[in-house]
Amino acid sequence: MGADSGRFRWAVLGVTWMAYMSAYLVRTTVAPLSPFLIEGLSLSRFEVGLLVSASAFGYMAFQIPAGWLVDRVGVRKMLLVGPLVAGSFVLGMYFVGGFPAALAVMALAGFGCGCFPTVATKAVLHWFPLRERATAIGINQTSLNVAGVLTASALPTLALVYGWRAAFIPVALIPIAASVAAYTLYREPVGEEPPKVSGKGGAS
Repeated sequence: MGADSGRFRWAVLGVTWMAYMSAYLVRTTVAPLSPFLIEGLSLSRFEVGLLVSASAFGYMAFQIPAGWLVDRVGVRKMLLVGPLVAGSFVLGMYFVGGFPAALAVMALAGFGCGCFPTVATKAVLHWFPLRERATAIGINQTSLNVAGVLTASALPTLALVYGWRAAFIPVALIPIAASVAAYTLYREPVGEEPPKVSGKGGAS
């Protein structure tokens, strides 16, 4: 770990924490709004459960592609892509008129969330020395709980005051803003390229 890491590694942790938290807002948004979705879209409880599962499916399905992509294009670009995709698609919940459209929107938003935790973990591995990595990853994982607390406490109130569709707007805009901020603030570490794999399967 070079001297360039310095204090900047904690800024990196802040950037990845912000991006991870903002993307996870999308994954935790349906449950607090379920009573409003049941009434507003005439959904059954089973269908609401499928909406939660749809975002989880997208999140799961993109884990391996996300790992492949981050190895090839780098953390910085994926910090832009992940929350941007999640926020852009979940904004579609403002316009949906029924269950099929809502199911598609949440599944596609889940793909953006699927960039994490791979991207955040690789950023920590690049910027933190071995003795600090577990602490850094532990701090980073708190972003999931913060996202859950925010959606559970704020979204029902927003839905009561402004309507359930409007409650999805901050859930969409926060990840979009976080993606731009993360891409602007993050930089790839110098001299941290992984070893290249030779044609015989060995590492050069």
